[in-house]
Amino acid sequence: MKIARLAGMVAPPIFIGVWIIAGLLDPHYSFRTGHGSDLATGSMGWLMTANFILTGLLLVAFGSFLIRSRSRVLGSLALVVGVALVLSGVFAEDGSAAVATTHGHVHNLAFVLLFLAIFIGALYSGIRGRGGWRVYALLTALTIPVALAAFILVGSDPSDPLYPVGGLLQLGLAVVAFAWLMMLAVGQQRPADSLTAQ
Repeated sequence: MKIARLAGMVAPPIFIGVWIIAGLLDPHYSFRTGHGSDLATGSMGWLMTANFILTGLLLVAFGSFLIRSRSRVLGSLALVVGVALVLSGVFAEDGSAAVATTHGHVHNLAFVLLFLAIFIGALYSGIRGRGGWRVYALLTALTIPVALAAFILVGSDPSDPLYPVGGLLQLGLAVVAFAWLMMLAVGQQRPADSLTAQ
């Protein structure tokens, strides 16, 4: 079980770290306007695709651990995040100039599902948790829908007012969401923790 718990702790920094490394290595990628999924169709496509799938599998393992030993609700939501990441790797986005395809729609749906699952998990933890964890979880739950709405509605299309910083907005959203996942995994080391409400 220690390995599954460790998987939950290392998956978030791996995902964000590889995203940043791939972005630095791709000469055509812009952190200001580029989306993380753009990297999967660029020169570093193999690296970002592997990042989606590996991180997803690690979170599937963590979610399965939570379901069996700690929290069916949080475990199921972590499992959804893992599956959504794997789907994001298997089904690449269409790209800004491409015609919409089924695999592009699956990718976009997985993106929304991922953040929806983390939002629900953070909200659930905030309601059921105690002390500092409760405050942190509720702040995370508040931040995710605001940042996600800003990115989707006014930051993802070249005509949107926040497009010049849309890439940074998406990366910031990912950092907030995945940091909560990592802290959830870290908290599982304590035997009777408020992070693990059933």
